[in-house]
Amino acid sequence: MSLPILSLTPLRTALPQTTHDVETHVLLRVTVPEANANAASSQRLPLHLSLVLDRSGSMSGAPLEQAKRCAQFIVSGLRPTDRCSVVAYDDEVTVLAPAQLVGDRKALQHAIQSIHSGGSTDLHAGWLAGATTLAPHTTPQVLSRVILLSDGCANHGLTDEAAIARQCAQLAEAGVTTSTYGLGQGFNESLMHAMARAGQGKAYYGETADDLMGPFTEELSLLDALAGRKVQMTLNPADGVQLQVLNHYEATTPHSWRLPDLARGADTWALLRVRVSAKTKAAALFTAQLNYVDAQGERVNLEPLTLSLPRVSEALFAALPADDAVTARTAELGVAEVAQQTRLAIAQEDWPLADRLLQQLREQVAGYPWLSDVVAELQSRASQRDQQLFMKEAMYSASMLHRRPVMSRNESYAADYEVAESTAPAFLRRKAAQGKSQDDAGKQPIKR
Repeated sequence: MSLPILSLTPLRTALPQTTHDVETHVLLRVTVPEANANAASSQRLPLHLSLVLDRSGSMSGAPLEQAKRCAQFIVSGLRPTDRCSVVAYDDEVTVLAPAQLVGDRKALQHAIQSIHSGGSTDLHAGWLAGATTLAPHTTPQVLSRVILLSDGCANHGLTDEAAIARQCAQLAEAGVTTSTYGLGQGFNESLMHAMARAGQGKAYYGETADDLMGPFTEELSLLDALAGRKVQMTLNPADGVQLQVLNHYEATTPHSWRLPDLARGADTWALLRVRVSAKTKAAALFTAQLNYVDAQGERVNLEPLTLSLPRVSEALFAALPADDAVTARTAELGVAEVAQQTRLAIAQEDWPLADRLLQQLREQVAGYPWLSDVVAELQSRASQRDQQLFMKEAMYSASMLHRRPVMSRNESYAADYEVAESTAPAFLRRKAAQGKSQDDAGKQPIKR
């Protein structure tokens, strides 16, 4: 496979000649070329998954049956040479199937079907049991991931969010990552989001059990396309230049950040705010470096790239066009920030403030149909005056906007963006509501 391409795109191709400091935005992109079907199949990492399902009393009935159907869907899409384990938990944990080769899938399917609802929720113990089944089989040449589903709050065993997140981070560094799936309105979105972020996985939720299939489809699609993990971005500014990463990425050193995984046919990106001192005369502003772990478990270093911008007169600068991709990513992060602001307002039950913020935002993103739809969905939830529902949608929408992979080819900004993306991999399709399923999600298993 060809190496990813690192690129730096400034908002405008120059800086103005002024006597004061200036700011601009720069879009850093890591583009992984698409591969043909045969090459993609051979490059896909072996998957080691642990399906950890909440069987507490609140999952009784339709929610548990749908969760089991989602788990069966995942198993149906794995290769015979992948590994999978099945864990169920309430106030006790049961390893129904240890990590094993998928084979003909019958043993795993039987284990899933045997799950019945029980008592309270020892979420941490369930997650840890799943991770423990994978640890002995984890190597740099496989992708090991716990897929945790819950509809409630951790109310038994270890319940401290920071302590659980630290363990997720430790396991991720050892090679076992974590993705979380929240169901309904009662689950602890702060804990589930913290576990996925620390665990270097993805965080999803569904308003109803039927809505879970879309997120499961999206995750499997992403795992199929995965081309690089443990992605590290390092930025070295010139004297007089200050850099700020606007995405909510984890800083690992004062000049380095952990980026999301790389996927074939997609851009992993970061939006940078660059402040340049009036005393800085050199055109070279900063150098970007990037490294990641490839499908063979080897650390790959891309060639460093330096951004240089000339100084031009203010009149000439004013005539320079703004780059469409930079303005689009800026608008997305603006929506994410307002979603967080409205979430804080709703936490204080200040619905009028949330309404005003969302209406102002709707007007600001009128030129972006997808973002307009995202804001409209938030407005719809705000109009219901359902605090739990709004808090979840706002958190997951903001997280998605900060970290979503972007199509390598230009994305459509037209009103029919869903039509333009209908043939794209599920992980690249945009949707307005994070807690609702797409019309076509989960109808067919992903073909491998």
